[in-house]
Amino acid sequence: MIEIRQAQQKDKDRILDLNYLSYSLSPAELKEMGRNFTFIGEDHYVTIEDKQVVAVLRSIPLIQNVRGSMKKMSGIGMVATSPETRRRGNVRKLMEDTIFENYKQDIAVSTLYPFKDSYYQQFGYINAAPHVFLEVNPSWLSPWNVLPAGYTLERTTVANAGEIFQNLHTHTMKQFNGGTIRPPRRWREFIDGKDTPAIIAYNANHQPEGFLTYGISGYGFKLFGETNIGTFNRVGFFHSTLQGKHCLLHYLYLHSDQIHRVLIPHYPHESNMYAWMKDFTKVNIRQHLLSMVRIINVEKALSEISVISPGEIVFSVSDEMAPWNTGHYRLSTADGQLSIEKLNDLPQNQGIIVSIGGLSSLLYGISSLEELEYFGWIHGLDSSSRAVLNSWFPQIPYCLSEFF
Repeated sequence: MIEIRQAQQKDKDRILDLNYLSYSLSPAELKEMGRNFTFIGEDHYVTIEDKQVVAVLRSIPLIQNVRGSMKKMSGIGMVATSPETRRRGNVRKLMEDTIFENYKQDIAVSTLYPFKDSYYQQFGYINAAPHVFLEVNPSWLSPWNVLPAGYTLERTTVANAGEIFQNLHTHTMKQFNGGTIRPPRRWREFIDGKDTPAIIAYNANHQPEGFLTYGISGYGFKLFGETNIGTFNRVGFFHSTLQGKHCLLHYLYLHSDQIHRVLIPHYPHESNMYAWMKDFTKVNIRQHLLSMVRIINVEKALSEISVISPGEIVFSVSDEMAPWNTGHYRLSTADGQLSIEKLNDLPQNQGIIVSIGGLSSLLYGISSLEELEYFGWIHGLDSSSRAVLNSWFPQIPYCLSEFF
């Protein structure tokens, strides 16, 4: 007998064991996960077989910037299953039930990092984009060897600067498509008891304009082998002004004798980072795992998206995994935003049909309308509907900023 349910505190040890087996978590990571389980346990869903937890996943409630509109999002992560019970459909049933739970919680969209994209495509998720990092030598930041006039840096820890961290992180996430805003419970994981080094950049009025978190590994350049090059990793880079950015780059530059490699997250809204550097010929571009996206609730996902031109589109969607989305819709504009209405019947001569994957791609700006037609994800367009959809949903850069 198989049961799917929300995790309980009594499941903690078994969930930790499954995550260890699936992700080779370190003792420190397992200890932290166990400590946090008192308040993150409710994010987990489990498959029970013969009174034993055999599969688990975490559905993290977040807020995501989707084309400038803030949408309730679930981040699916830490999917794990017992090796001896794999290939029995336990994770599949768990995913199906979690998608339905997300719908009941009024969640609009969902994202994840797949172990294999083809597996999650069966649940309606589509390939989006990886998170990009620039690998730079801090000596290349020499133009910023002096702080802006009146600005100061303060070194502290994440735990002691939680409010500033939250404010500047949230400001940054609101700037680009895919930026993810953390609710209070999620922030507890990043702040409570964290002695991670942090740098605050203050202006002349002692207002924070930049925030940097980091870890350091290695020392120098190949002094102790290729794997021990001095590196700034796990860098969090957030600023509200160009002066704040200047300050953070200045701090990185000050480490150029000790550190020879810095991995800086490159968000889509950032200006050309190469203009901020000198004395280099090549920057390595590093990428995190591919991310995937899915609409959970068509009406909540498409409503209140800002658009620049009026219009109206009637279309049909079929969504086997989320049948509440299947149906006919009228998408129109009101006060510069999209408004959506689910229809009982399809009006005559309205033959636009789009898959849930195609609709997710349009919403997030992943693929062009021309590509979606070529893939067979949307049918029945004419020149007028193409013009409207191209105006409403231009292809734009996307970055899932949150790791889980």
